[in-house]
Amino acid sequence: MSKRALVYIVAGVACALGAVLLAKKYLLSRPPSTGNTMPLTKVLIAHKKVSHGTALELNTDTPKQGNVRFVSWPKKWVPEGAFQSPDELKDKELVIVDDMVPGEPVLASRVVTKDQWIPRDMMVEGLTVDRDYLVGINAGDRVDILKVTGNRSVEEFLTCVPVLSVGKPPGAKKEGGRSEGSKIYLLLPGSMRELMLEAKLRYKLMVQRTLSPCTGNEARLVTEESDERARQAQRAYEVAEALYDNEQYSAALLSYQKLAAEYAGLPEAQKAQQRMAECQKEMAQQQINEIRVALQREEYQRVVELAEDIKKAYPGMDAVVEESQQLAEQASKALELRRREKQYREFCSGLDEMVKGGNLPGARTMLKDLDNWKGYVPGGALKTPEEVKQQTEAVIKGKEMEFTKDMRVYQYYVAAADKQKAVDKIKEIKEGFPQHPDVLKAETELRQKGWLPQ
Repeated sequence: MSKRALVYIVAGVACALGAVLLAKKYLLSRPPSTGNTMPLTKVLIAHKKVSHGTALELNTDTPKQGNVRFVSWPKKWVPEGAFQSPDELKDKELVIVDDMVPGEPVLASRVVTKDQWIPRDMMVEGLTVDRDYLVGINAGDRVDILKVTGNRSVEEFLTCVPVLSVGKPPGAKKEGGRSEGSKIYLLLPGSMRELMLEAKLRYKLMVQRTLSPCTGNEARLVTEESDERARQAQRAYEVAEALYDNEQYSAALLSYQKLAAEYAGLPEAQKAQQRMAECQKEMAQQQINEIRVALQREEYQRVVELAEDIKKAYPGMDAVVEESQQLAEQASKALELRRREKQYREFCSGLDEMVKGGNLPGARTMLKDLDNWKGYVPGGALKTPEEVKQQTEAVIKGKEMEFTKDMRVYQYYVAAADKQKAVDKIKEIKEGFPQHPDVLKAETELRQKGWLPQ
């Protein structure tokens, strides 16, 4: 760069700086203006980026609160429909129907009340129907739309349709104006616009309270496929009902469970859920009845086993489980009595065999053991322990006297070395007392003498 050009640049910067300083001095030296300023008012603007369908929330001086706020705005340039006072928002639930950027004024044309707001992908469909079919239908209900075909048959067209209003468009004032009592306003997906138009042109449409379980917020189109599925569910339900009416509750329960799993969402599936609980109650009652019969038949072990099955199968049915356990306790007590009676019967039978076999010492020992049964009351024709002891004692005493007398004669023959009479006598004694230990001992002695063969 040449020296001359550099001089020109420096001179230009100096001149510009001098001009700024002179202007500042001039402005500071001017007296205050006494003229009128531009009038201002308040206008509601977007405080931050706001999306379609967002509820309007007023900012109250807290930076992060709300999505709209009032700011100062020249009166001359206030947009038409702008909100200029918080009183205009008082007691109103407003929804913004368009996307807005920060600083953009909120206009009345860009908001609706909450009950007037319709999502972008939805539409409001006004439908004129006979007044008789609108009785009892109110805003917020769900309805089914039916088609009346040429042969006067009725087919389902749409189901679970949300009702926005009846008589007047949604959001219309309740007071004043003409009410269209036969008109109902419905919320439908925008994709159904042409389908609905075609149906209105071709058929007479009827409305009734929905008979289907509704999930979600949208109406559903009833297709031939869904019709067939509904018919299949109805047939499956009829089969299960027939089993239930025939008291085949176990088979009915399986049918209801399968129906509920395969046709979830249909009315038959919901009814099947209720029937499943009833089946379980009936099955539990059948087992209770079976327990009572087994108890009457004195099948006590079976009673205990069935009660345990009920406890495992129906843990939530407290009354049924409690009743089965009470019956099981009765059976357990009866089982214990039966076991005790069996032991007593076997003991008495053993004592009787001991006496009949002539084992008098063994019988004496068992009589002592009979004291363990003191106070026991046997059932049936069995004698009490006291009666058994008294009668057996008398029998043993008589047999002991007889045995003692015979053994003395035997011992006399042995002492006299009268072999034949000693052998004959011991054989005679053995016929009456075959299991007496003294007889077995005498036979051993005779063998040792060589009087009896080995």
